[in-house]
Amino acid sequence: MASEISTPVDVVAQEIAAVGLPEDEKQARLQEETLVRAFFKQFDDDQKFDRPIRDQIRKDRNYASGETQANWAVSTNLVGSAIDVLVATLYARDPDMSARPAAQVDPPPDPVTGVAPPQPERQQNQDLAKSIEIVGSRLWKKGKLKPRMRRVLRSVLSSSHGWLKVLPVTNREPDPLAQNEYNTLQANLASVAAQIEAIESGQTLDGQTASADDLTVQKANLETAMAALSGRLEVDVCYGLTFDVVKPENMQVGTDVELLEEYLDADSLTELMYFPHDQLREKFPDLTEEDLKGADKFYRKTPANANKGEGQAMEGEMIARMYPKGDISSEQYTSINPEDGARPLALVLEKWNKLDNHVYTAIKGVRVWARKPYQPSFASSRWYPYFYFSLYEVDGSRCPQSLSSRLSKLQDEYASVRSNLRLTRRRSIPGNIVDASALSDEELQKLGEGVIAEITPLRATVPGTDFTKLFAAKPVPNIDLRLYDTTPIVMDIERTAGIQEANQAATASGVTATQAQIQQSGFNSRTETARDVIETVLTDLAQYTAEVALQKIPQSVAAQIAGPAVFWPHGMPLEDLMQLVEVDIAAGTTGKPKNANDREAWGVILPQLKETVQLIFELQQNPQTLPLAVALSEQIRETMRRFGDETDVSRFLPAMPTVPMPPMMPGMTPGAAPPGGAPPEAAPPGVATPAPTPGPPALIPEAKAEGFFGPT
Repeated sequence: MASEISTPVDVVAQEIAAVGLPEDEKQARLQEETLVRAFFKQFDDDQKFDRPIRDQIRKDRNYASGETQANWAVSTNLVGSAIDVLVATLYARDPDMSARPAAQVDPPPDPVTGVAPPQPERQQNQDLAKSIEIVGSRLWKKGKLKPRMRRVLRSVLSSSHGWLKVLPVTNREPDPLAQNEYNTLQANLASVAAQIEAIESGQTLDGQTASADDLTVQKANLETAMAALSGRLEVDVCYGLTFDVVKPENMQVGTDVELLEEYLDADSLTELMYFPHDQLREKFPDLTEEDLKGADKFYRKTPANANKGEGQAMEGEMIARMYPKGDISSEQYTSINPEDGARPLALVLEKWNKLDNHVYTAIKGVRVWARKPYQPSFASSRWYPYFYFSLYEVDGSRCPQSLSSRLSKLQDEYASVRSNLRLTRRRSIPGNIVDASALSDEELQKLGEGVIAEITPLRATVPGTDFTKLFAAKPVPNIDLRLYDTTPIVMDIERTAGIQEANQAATASGVTATQAQIQQSGFNSRTETARDVIETVLTDLAQYTAEVALQKIPQSVAAQIAGPAVFWPHGMPLEDLMQLVEVDIAAGTTGKPKNANDREAWGVILPQLKETVQLIFELQQNPQTLPLAVALSEQIRETMRRFGDETDVSRFLPAMPTVPMPPMMPGMTPGAAPPGGAPPEAAPPGVATPAPTPGPPALIPEAKAEGFFGPT
């Protein structure tokens, strides 16, 4: 995109636009237009710098869609097949959000009973963790995280990386733009207001002069919308999260960082969004009619058909189409020569600037801000609401690789081998040759148009000619199938993608059950790394969800989700949240179960777990054996951890009994016998009497500290 340069014509246009305004407003508008021009210039410079990345993304996407393979005589989209398998495996379900109280040092147990004193603040932390788990998981499900994440992973495998934009929805404040919007009463009210304003000004919704037919249509649409509002079919206010999938070419990371994966350290992130022109009046009510007229128009190009067949193409035509030159398809949007049926769109840029913690919104062609720069109504420990996913990072490369890029040459070689084999087979079809000098052109034509098993009468130019001497078998080339063996290519593809033929539901001959199990184990090991990368980002998403939910979800809504006993300190400072609870996801819960391995591990653990739980319960009944019960509980946790299972073991263990501490009489030393009890035994001769044990620090008033929930 060409950068805007101030010319004398632009200066005159700015002065005309500012006519009629007070002097202070005129100067403020001119200053704002200067800032907007600088905004677009910086954006255009960043776009030029990352243009090779966008070109590579379009090339990789062509391989994933099969468009590149459509030129070959035989096209088998192995890249797309591998992507389908990995997407279904890496993200089969939404992860389980896990929250637990933050680790704290427990006070020492009572020297008499051996039981730790009660800690009511620890119970509050547990209630908070449980509430965060329930509310966060419900927000993910309501926002349809699973289909969005599958799109993100498809983008990662096809186009090198993917982006997920997560925003809260309350319909109360002008939060940043979200494309996946909830259908609420307030959103429809804004649409009706935009329609009324357009009709009153005699314009269409995109700011153009409306004809009589346009006004008739708009009035009919307005009446329909008003009738729908009278029925109150939508909720008034909706609370939740929106998950928007951002195409990698529509996200511009600041060029101040070397790698895209360092996006959290970048000065800014800018998202490109295309909205229909007739929605600008509704989404940006602060813009005037003149501002809307200046918005540039972009048109989406007709999508290419990747499944175009060869039809009745002859052999020469197929050869001419083969061996593609690797041309890259053009941009998906154009500002000139729109195609039939294309809807005019406006390019909206939303820039998150970390330097001043403001969000800037601008429309291409509009000289002022679409929205005044503002700070979001919510805060988080990461500032950016965008989450970056990638699997194939390359050291020192700004952009990661995609699976399409890694498999592109193997895909071309496979298509080349299969296409050459097809052409060779076509040339090997049995046929006959004939002495053309012995037959007229008319007879040769009848011979060429003959069908299978047809009797064709022929009249030779010389009567009585022996036809057995005119015809002979056509020589055909010998086919050496070893030259067309694709087994090494398929093995390289499977090795690169980390999948096997069995994962694609293909029947492999000569593979035993043991070999198939070994292959499945290898597949699980290779995908474990990719799954760990994905879950690392989802852990950040879980922390972000907890931070935003405690700010935007009120107590009443949280009670509707998690029940009336929910513990929901609305408006909790982020620092206290991170100190009181640890928010995570349960490892390994995003992908498909490992089936045989999981069942085998659980079969080994379950019998030992049942016996140990019974023993722990018996030991807990006696205060003297209580330390042994604690030790056995820790052994179970360590066993589960070494088996690679991150399950919350406390669900299987009996709760520790809470024994009230005996009251201390005045002047009584901790550890001494109560009045009326047996006197302490005298120490043997030569053995010093032990010194009294000091009381636990929790009983000392000076040791108390003030926290978010009060004294701890």
